[in-house]
Amino acid sequence: MNDFEFFVGDREVDQFTLFLHKGKAQLSCRVFERWEERTSRSLNCGMKRKRTLKKTIGISEVEHEELESTISGTFGLEGIAGFRSELRGKLSRELGLQISHEEEEEFEFEAPPCGRRTVRVYQLVRIYHLSFKDSRSWFFRKGDLFKIVTEGLDRIYDRSIKIENDPDCGCKPQTSVEVDGLVNIDLGKIAILAGYRETKNGIELPDLGMLVNAGSVRELMFSTVKFPSDAIPAYLRFLADESRAYLNGRFFPELGLENVTETRSGPKRHRAELFDNLVLGSVGALAAVLLYKKAQREEKKRRESIEQSAQEARRHLRETVGQFAGTAHSTTTTSYRTENSSAPKAGYEK
Repeated sequence: MNDFEFFVGDREVDQFTLFLHKGKAQLSCRVFERWEERTSRSLNCGMKRKRTLKKTIGISEVEHEELESTISGTFGLEGIAGFRSELRGKLSRELGLQISHEEEEEFEFEAPPCGRRTVRVYQLVRIYHLSFKDSRSWFFRKGDLFKIVTEGLDRIYDRSIKIENDPDCGCKPQTSVEVDGLVNIDLGKIAILAGYRETKNGIELPDLGMLVNAGSVRELMFSTVKFPSDAIPAYLRFLADESRAYLNGRFFPELGLENVTETRSGPKRHRAELFDNLVLGSVGALAAVLLYKKAQREEKKRRESIEQSAQEARRHLRETVGQFAGTAHSTTTTSYRTENSSAPKAGYEK
């Protein structure tokens, strides 16, 4: 991979249009890519399992024959070779469309004695959406056509995760064997998500059995390290059809399922700034979450205080109204009795 990039879902990477039959027919193509899962398995507590993997690079023989026939009969080109010739210079990616030679091989996967291993392996797949519209007279017209061709690429990504301590195994935890973090290593046809430990002797890559001479993982970012091929798991070399004795590996940060690609800034200073921004961005996001939760707690206290004040105000109002009503009733009765007692007395004197 020239620029390693892992993403989720389909991504449109290219498109082109060819005008055929003297401009009276149009062939449009949209090119998509996606990472498809090739194997997935979770093992723990020293468990061993065998899995048969199939290597598929190119397009199937049936698809190849159908495409060859369509290109020659409908598009009016000299097969796939003529198709490649027409597209030369129009695509940003190399057009493969070779017949795939499928192979199968069995591999064994093993979990740590007291830990867990989750195997997740992906292959990059390219999908061609071909749309042909023919505007010639009915005698020559071949009819409109829409065809999808799927091509397996020699790009394999291993996102497997291994942990040494799994509580389900009932072993005594070993704090010294856990990794400090994860890093992506781009080896050309193969990319690996690997755990690392920073030691006084360098950066240890326990899954690959290697020790890299570097003071910190930051020094390795976007740098190149030479790897012997036997350090790379055999099932990855098989799936990617990789046979070289040594592979040049480049280190990239692990950003979850987001895009992982080198910036075009060039100087190491900018790369260091990128790494700092990644770290500071993570810290900033965490701080934002904490501040948000604090604001929520303060808002809850404020609302509770307002509700308590409102309840006290309502209670005070009820008490005041009750006192006023009692006083008013007493005053009315006294006045009534006073008026009635004075009236008879006046009449008596008369």
